[in-house]
Amino acid sequence: MQLLLVGIAVTGLATSASGQEQSEAPVIEKLPITGMMKVTDETGEVRYLSEDRRFVFVGTMYDLWKGEALSAGVSVSTEVDWRRNGVSIEKISFVVGGERAQRTLLIAPECRDCKDLLRGVLRSLDRPINILMLASSAQGKERNGWVWCARDREAALVDVYLRERRPEEEDLEKECDRFGLMLAEQAAMLFGIGQLPMYVDEEGNGHTGKAAIYKSIQRDN
Repeated sequence: MQLLLVGIAVTGLATSASGQEQSEAPVIEKLPITGMMKVTDETGEVRYLSEDRRFVFVGTMYDLWKGEALSAGVSVSTEVDWRRNGVSIEKISFVVGGERAQRTLLIAPECRDCKDLLRGVLRSLDRPINILMLASSAQGKERNGWVWCARDREAALVDVYLRERRPEEEDLEKECDRFGLMLAEQAAMLFGIGQLPMYVDEEGNGHTGKAAIYKSIQRDN
């Protein structure tokens, strides 16, 4: 199984001030990865522990075959202020449903939930929304390039993400600058975005988890 580990750090197990392990036993789950298990402590923090108890990995682990995270966030998880951090959302995304948008949907071709969510968002779209595309594979980057370089990005988004179809050659720009896609990847690293899909509302609150995003979009509308 092909997996991607984002934000890896090696650290020690959580201990109390006296140096002993905390009294409440963590929840331990087996993973489809030889030699590793998932450990959730009483605060809900997730770590990935080697079976020999030597290494602890902190971050978000993805199953790229299923397009989902092994530890799924379910609600508002972060504040994303694009401009305060020197990021121009206009340069790393494109707008669907209008000319300017204050909210953003972050998706990737490898993410199954992203496609389901995108389908629902486009079906009920009543206000503009930015689409920011990320990818974790060479194939995903290529697909994002098709959308980015299309003469009609909204139509290409539907073709590539929802119909699994490459736009016709005549529908693509002959000369296309993909620098915005690279900047999008850098912005995701800057904000520590490791789980998709993500919806950033007009107040800059980042929501993860398909159910939470549906609720957030419905509330905004």
